[in-house]
Formats: sequence, C-alpha cells, structure tokens
Amino acid sequence: MMPNASSWRPHRPPDPNVNWTCSPKQRIVFCKTHKTGSTTTAALLERFGYRRNLSFAMGRNSHIISHTKLFHHSMAFKIPNRTRQDFDFLVNHIRFNRKEMDISVPNAKYISLIRNPITQLESEFGYFEMADKLKIKTKNPFMTFISNPQKYYHMNSNMWFRRRNGQLYDLGLDHKYDENFTVIKDKIQQLSTEIDLMMMNEYYDESMILLKRMMCWDFEDVLYIKLGVRSGSHRYPLTAGAVEKIKVWNAGDVMLYDYFNRTFWQKVRAYGSTFSHDLAHLRTMLRYVSDKCIHSDKKNLKDKRVEQFVLYPNTSKYCTDLIRDDVQYTKLIRNEMIERGRLEFENKNRSLG
Repeated sequence: MMPNASSWRPHRPPDPNVNWTCSPKQRIVFCKTHKTGSTTTAALLERFGYRRNLSFAMGRNSHIISHTKLFHHSMAFKIPNRTRQDFDFLVNHIRFNRKEMDISVPNAKYISLIRNPITQLESEFGYFEMADKLKIKTKNPFMTFISNPQKYYHMNSNMWFRRRNGQLYDLGLDHKYDENFTVIKDKIQQLSTEIDLMMMNEYYDESMILLKRMMCWDFEDVLYIKLGVRSGSHRYPLTAGAVEKIKVWNAGDVMLYDYFNRTFWQKVRAYGSTFSHDLAHLRTMLRYVSDKCIHSDKKNLKDKRVEQFVLYPNTSKYCTDLIRDDVQYTKLIRNEMIERGRLEFENKNRSLG
C-alpha cells in the first residue's frame, strides 16, 4: 500500500501498559557489537536522540570511534566552553570500557546486543569479505577457514581481530584470553553487573519490548526497519561439522551467549503477564510501518554486501527517518552539533586506530 501523504506517521493509541509515573530516560550507552543487528539498533537510538536534540559522544570522523581500542573519555570530541564534558548518548563502534564511559555519559543505562556465535562468525566472515583478505579461493571459503582457523587467524593483519570471539572482544576482553576460561567467566560475570540489558539478535522484537520498559519509552520509539542485512552473495552454508568447529573456536562467545540467553528469559518472565500482548502490539505496528514505508518490489543494490530497502516515492519524513542508517545519522547529528556550537574538532592528542 502506498502512503497517501508525505506527512504520514503511525497512529499512537494510548498504551495501557505504560507506568505513567515513570519518566522517559534520555541517557544511554549502547555497547555496539559487530554483525549482531547493531546497525538497526544504533539507528533507532540515534533517531530517538536526534528528535529530542540530545547530545552524542562522537569520534573524529565516522560512526567508528575505534575497532581496536578500549573507550577513553578523551576520544569524544569536546563541547565548547564546558567544564563537564558529558553527553546523553554513546552509540558508535568502540570497545566497551564502563569506567571511562561513565565519565562521558554519566547516569546512563547500558545496553548491548549479542548473536548466536555460529551465525555471527559466518556473518562477519562474509560481510568483511575475509575470503579475499585471506586469499581463499575455494567454493565455500568459510568452510575452508573454519577447518583450520588457527592457520588463518593472524594471516593478513586487516581485521584479524574479528576472526575469533568477536563479541567478547567488542565487549572489552583482549584476545590473549581467548582460551583462558577462568578469565572469560569472570568477564561475563562483570558484564552481567555493568550492562543493564543484554539484548538478543534472535529475539529482537522481544528485546525491544524490554528496552521500551526499561527506558519508559513509547512503542513508536522502538519501531525499526532492518538495516545492514547481508545479501545472499555474502552468505555461506554451514555443515553440522562446521557448527561444531565454530563452537570450539569461538568457545568464549558461546559462553557469553549461553549466559545471557538464560538471563534474557529471566527478564522476560519478570516483565509480567502483559509481555505477550505488548509483543503482539509491537509486531502489528512494525507490519503497518513496513506496508506504509517500504517499496516491497525494489531493493537498493548500492552496497553488494547488504540488502537495503527502498522507500515509496514522496514518502513521509517519518519513513525517511526510519530507514536512515547509523552512518547517515552520525553524519547528520555531528553536523548539527557543530552548527549549534555543541561540538568542536580539537581533540587530536589520541590515536584512534
């Protein structure tokens, strides 16, 4: 169904399950992990903050502050004429460091997103085109890689750190501990106290309901259109044998996922009897938004690695905001913060590689 007017936005019926004694929380740190659905989540959070003119801790150039360094508060660009350099949001790619993040975004809620390590590793391998980097020319390069991952681990320094336990790495654990299960267990326990909500890629809608409740947000605030979904040309079929090899190679991420999968469902049960109703309501709104905004017969093929949706012609600003990805939002927000004098480019004393 094509929208009738460029001013369309979803109807907002009263939400009987919102505790109206709470106030929407407007400080959040999203510990962004790779190939878990984090592009969609970051864009959702940036949309919320952008609409409310909230401030964002950002790095120098792109939506990536650093792939390899733990966050340090000096990595965020400064707010002019402010003694306290604190922000409302931090959502860009950077490795987790709660102590330093608390300095940049004090009194924030902390969230992250993880994915089954089996599909997450294969997704990273395909999206980052590691077969080319590793010069693997076989019919199924990922199967070749996982048959002897140690051989390829450090081959070609470009993105080597994404080839094992990438989710734990994003969450602050160095690779020297990949086979130290005592340290891994301690790290997971630490994360359980430092992250308020660990969301699950495989249960994304359920995660949005938990996020909505924790932040005292409205249904409209957690609507989304999937972004950064990998194209079929960058996917590799897996055998049962490959799955077992991934579990051994990525044992740390498996431990991480298994732990938070259990605690996730504890949170769902603690939510109460309205969870199923709220989930159904969210999914109804998601279908409605998709019908109104997305041209189902067309795809944007600009980036061959991902399938990008196309909006209807002359669609509403609401739909445009909904499909904007985190790269676009970061640029938009950075430019606006500079124009408003809320950001200045003078923090050049740290290497952000």
